Amino acid sequence: MSPIGYRYFSNNPNNKPLCYNCNLGNKKYNLISTSVDDCCQEQFNENKFKNLKSPDYAFQNDVVPRINAYNKKNYKTKNII
Repeated sequence: MSPIGYRYFSNNPNNKPLCYNCNLGNKKYNLISTSVDDCCQEQFNENKFKNLKSPDYAFQNDVVPRINAYNKKNYKTKNII
């Protein structure tokens, strides 16, 4: 993706933004095992992607923070006594 300012990006087809969960549809949101594709415009359709508030954009080096957020949300931590 080629940014133009802080909120806008180039409409050049070679530089489309990439998103996760392109094949999601009405299925459950999948944070970890999902592919990256250029379906960001489709994810604005609230009827097809009811589980997403906005497109699930993919950013450079965002895999580890996504996994950490998933683990923090879904697994309990051990407290040392």
